[in-house]
Amino acid sequence: MKRIHALPDHVKAMLAVITGFFCFATGDIFQKSLTTHYPASTIGVCGMLFCLMFLIGYAALRGQLGYYTRILGWRIYAIRATIMAVQYVFFLTAISTEPLATVYTLSFIAPLVLTILVSIFLHEHPTPKTIIVLIIGFSGVLIALRPGDWQLNIGTLCALGNGLLMAISYFSVRFFPKDDHWTVKTSVPLMIEVTVFAALLLFLQGPIPMPEVKHIPQFMISGAAMTFGLCLLVYAYAHGRAAVIAPFQYTGLIWGTLYGWLFFGNIIDIWTLSGAALIIGAGLWLFLSHKAPEPLPDAANSPKKDE
Repeated sequence: MKRIHALPDHVKAMLAVITGFFCFATGDIFQKSLTTHYPASTIGVCGMLFCLMFLIGYAALRGQLGYYTRILGWRIYAIRATIMAVQYVFFLTAISTEPLATVYTLSFIAPLVLTILVSIFLHEHPTPKTIIVLIIGFSGVLIALRPGDWQLNIGTLCALGNGLLMAISYFSVRFFPKDDHWTVKTSVPLMIEVTVFAALLLFLQGPIPMPEVKHIPQFMISGAAMTFGLCLLVYAYAHGRAAVIAPFQYTGLIWGTLYGWLFFGNIIDIWTLSGAALIIGAGLWLFLSHKAPEPLPDAANSPKKDE
């Protein structure tokens, strides 16, 4: 742990993105396995509730509940929560009809969209090296997907929508109040999200079926994985330049493909391996050769490291 703390912030942000997407992929596997038993409404609401339970439980054990009495960022939290609720509907719809690797692949328009957003609105212009890595990484995604091997339908459209909203939600993290504690930054948007998500699904689908006791462990593991992933991604995008760390989102395809092979028997062919090799190689090149960027601007909306 001491070695990790000693690393520069931009390196820790890169590692946080890689580990965060590993956590998301782990949770996604359990969610996909539950799609044969429950509708998206049950999986989504229960997953978020367990995630919220872990976050608030952690805050209670650490004596941090007092931070919830002085929340500064209600407006931006509500905006992010609404975006994430709609994104989650898209994601659950996509994984219920499409292979996990396909959903991940189409969702990986997110790094490109995020890089464009931060360049336009935050003036965090990517370096030529980062642009090259983005192009190589997205090329790897396209190779793994094998253009022409998928059809445009409700599942693939939802996967594309998931990627677009994912980028916007990560972009919104940079506008979180710097004085709110990290547990607040993670859990308060989730509180609002689960409310919006449940209301949206009640309107679209009617009553939400409750899970059976035998499936509770799967929901809990999914919620725990989501908790770690959210915390890591909030940390990464609050303390690292999005234009630098965005390409590392592509590692999610590697985890998703590997899990799909292990748990669902999805075949890893030469196209998938070639695409993954490009993604890994480009990410390693950027990681090993990247120099520490200039510190993030000390703007009013730019978060600082929590105590």
